[in-house]
Amino acid sequence: MIKSAELLKSAKLIQNISGPVCSWVGTTKALVQTGNKVGGGLLTHVHDLAKAVGTPISELGGISIEGMGHNLYSLGAKIGGVNRVNSVKEILARGLLKADGSVVLISVRCMSKGREVGGHLVYAYYDTLGRLRFMDRTIISASQKTYASLEEIVTKYSGRGIDEFIPRAALPLYNVFVKSAAHEIPRLAMPIPTVVAQYRDQKPQAPKPALRH
Repeated sequence: MIKSAELLKSAKLIQNISGPVCSWVGTTKALVQTGNKVGGGLLTHVHDLAKAVGTPISELGGISIEGMGHNLYSLGAKIGGVNRVNSVKEILARGLLKADGSVVLISVRCMSKGREVGGHLVYAYYDTLGRLRFMDRTIISASQKTYASLEEIVTKYSGRGIDEFIPRAALPLYNVFVKSAAHEIPRLAMPIPTVVAQYRDQKPQAPKPALRH
């Protein structure tokens, strides 16, 4: 966790670039934060990830979480499978986010007055104090604080008429500094109970990414 906290600072410094490339920016940050190296070293720019998977910079654009999962698998990153989800509380209840410096990429539907108007990618992680936090392309400096909820991120996009993010799919990206059989064989893990409870109602993975229900 301490190592990941150090890498978080580096992840924050990955700069945003123009265009519909939230998945590329977010995934680059997530790879850095979890210590997943590409070509023998940590990424320093979104262009490094594009080059590694053979995508010309001029052709960077929107890509689904399933497509990005395929890229990560081809690069040898430590990942789980792509899981279909409907909420953050479901992600936590199913143990898709581990409290060990790992992250979970989350594909969300961008909503405006109840209508889907696009998609976005963020990722979630637990910080060293055990708090759930979120990152996306809007974090570009070490001094910026990451977000405490999806609702907090949505405010950054209100100027585009977006008023809600609804999770669609989740892809775990594991911390390379943690050696655990749980990172090799997909299974449910127990997340931090107090954080999970925060996202619950009042009532009470395979190496190659494949969409799960």
